[in-house]
Amino acid sequence: MGLYGALVVRPALNDGTHFYAYNDPSSEYDPSREFILILHEFDPDLHKSVERGRLYDVTRRHDRYWTINGRSLPDTLNDNFIPWLPNQPYGALVWVQAVDLETNPNALPALIRYANAGTVNHPFHPHGNHLRVIAQDGRFLGNAGYETFTRTIAAGQTADLLFRWVNVENWTPGSAGSIEQVGQLPGINDVIYKDGVTFYSGDPDLGQTGDLPVGVTTYNQCGEFYYPWHSHALNEFQNFDEGFGGLATLVRVDPPGGCP
Repeated sequence: MGLYGALVVRPALNDGTHFYAYNDPSSEYDPSREFILILHEFDPDLHKSVERGRLYDVTRRHDRYWTINGRSLPDTLNDNFIPWLPNQPYGALVWVQAVDLETNPNALPALIRYANAGTVNHPFHPHGNHLRVIAQDGRFLGNAGYETFTRTIAAGQTADLLFRWVNVENWTPGSAGSIEQVGQLPGINDVIYKDGVTFYSGDPDLGQTGDLPVGVTTYNQCGEFYYPWHSHALNEFQNFDEGFGGLATLVRVDPPGGCP
């Protein structure tokens, strides 16, 4: 309940040009791609009981809302400092750019900081890629760091992870047919878009855009991809027992070179 947040301690190794999560060169990251995801859950009955001065039986606790930075999906995708959420100022959309290691072998990763401000464990992961765990509870793991797909963040625990979306399929913006397609893709008139809204660009290639049915609105800007990033305890992927919502956000992957 109440006010909570995260405290970030910067290492002395930072020199204003190179940025590190810890006092170790292997923890260098892209400072424009640093994201803090604070996980939390709550039972509104507990809040009502405290507000009204009533007793509350903790053995009957039933969390109904799960949040990242105080927001539940879809609000996690909104920009920082939106006026209608004055007490939850920070969004949780993770935004990276596809990396081509052949042309840019020294591309720096994004830094993802997890912090669990709640009382239960949360198994949390993005679709489509692994992350490298470099620290837990503010302690750098060094050579003991490891790659993982789903990272369970225990109650009160923090973890720091490096994340890089590698362009292994060699998608090239502006070139058609960069993915070998097996069979025939459904036509645009054979695809249903819920409520006439989609994040799909109309083309299966990263960096491409295509046609969409008349009346369909797309939030896609330049053929970027979107992947779910959510709790794998699927009861947390909802709001008040209704899906989808809760402890979930997206990762946006822009094509190499970014959006124009």
